[in-house]
Amino acid sequence: MKRLASVGYEGELDKNERGAAARTLGSAGAAVTSWSRAPIALRVVPDAPRMLEPLLACLSGPGRPAGVIEARRDDDAVVLKIDAERTPLALVLAIIDTELEGAPGRTIEAMQPLDDATLTALAGALLGEPGIDASRLIETHLEPLLGATS
Repeated sequence: MKRLASVGYEGELDKNERGAAARTLGSAGAAVTSWSRAPIALRVVPDAPRMLEPLLACLSGPGRPAGVIEARRDDDAVVLKIDAERTPLALVLAIIDTELEGAPGRTIEAMQPLDDATLTALAGALLGEPGIDASRLIETHLEPLLGATS
């Protein structure tokens, strides 16, 4: 019997980290078949509760964006899992805002921290500056300072 493994990860993996993971799986008799980033998880709370079901239908129905892996209701929110390599996060946010146009307003919470590459791509898309790099994000400069004060 041949065992196959698909490896999901958060952030970036360099060549050495990929090699170490492949060796560990190989020692258990499995061969790596694919590498994929962990999906982005967001919790979207519309200001108008009546917009919850239309928003859920838009993001979970047959015409949903290809990168929306999961959309489900969680109390007063829609919880999304998004593959940003298939559908850019900025596009998903634009779809949310378009769907909520009749009753604008929402709160979006990241359910886990977004990595610098994701934040940079989102900032570049929202600001109309596709060439922006991580050095322009304030979070890039604040994280070392916050760690030093802990």
